[in-house]
Amino acid sequence: MPWRQNAIKRLEDRLHRAADDGELPRNADPARLARYLNTVVFGISVQAANGSGAEELSGVVNVALLGWPR
Repeated sequence: MPWRQNAIKRLEDRLHRAADDGELPRNADPARLARYLNTVVFGISVQAANGSGAEELSGVVNVALLGWPR
């Protein structure tokens, strides 16, 4: 779907700017991070649509953040 690809591209562009501004570590890969975040967000939305509660979804976010570069 073009809108999904556009969303990933816009997020990737923003993460490139963050990397350029020193907000991300030098070894961060903005393209992979954009795809990762997109996957997590869509997964959370599917889980929410299937009835998962806020506490469970918050737990997913906490686990996802463990994979964020430092």
